[in-house]
Amino acid sequence: MTKLGDIAEEELTSKGDTNYLKLKVGDNKVRIVSEFAKRVQHFKQGDCIGEGCPNCVGEDSNPSAQYICWVIDRTDSVIKLAQFGMGIMKMLKALSVNPQYKFDIVPPFDITINRVGTTKEDTKYTLLPDRADTPLTATENEAITKLEPPMKLVVAFLNAQKKKLGLTSATGVEEVNAKDIPF
Repeated sequence: MTKLGDIAEEELTSKGDTNYLKLKVGDNKVRIVSEFAKRVQHFKQGDCIGEGCPNCVGEDSNPSAQYICWVIDRTDSVIKLAQFGMGIMKMLKALSVNPQYKFDIVPPFDITINRVGTTKEDTKYTLLPDRADTPLTATENEAITKLEPPMKLVVAFLNAQKKKLGLTSATGVEEVNAKDIPF
């Protein structure tokens, strides 16, 4: 698995969907395999860097929270970075406290996310857990141990955004530390 340090900065700021889960219309079966990390973004301008963010003005001034995690896309068995909005997160939280599906961080079962709609305005999601726990394979477990924690990715996204915005010091980018993230 690619280490975060090996990913080119352009990939962290690109709009491409390489190694990202893109929910298609219809059923999308996934297995969540990591904790979640909160990522706050402006719709058009990218990551919000918090206090002093130059993107927090104008028409795109209200950033929205998303949550990122690693998932196994059961369509192709590839581990991908997923980004879920509040609707999916509320459904996952409801599952996590349901006595039949209860889990703390990572569910021990696959989940099918059904997408209806193709635009931001008409897209709706429903979530359906598998009826039984599904053990991960040895290969999947090995690949999971090599993944970067999602919070490290959020820090990398923020640092790339700061550099893109020109918020650098004489020695380079002023790095964001996870403990300094205001959300």
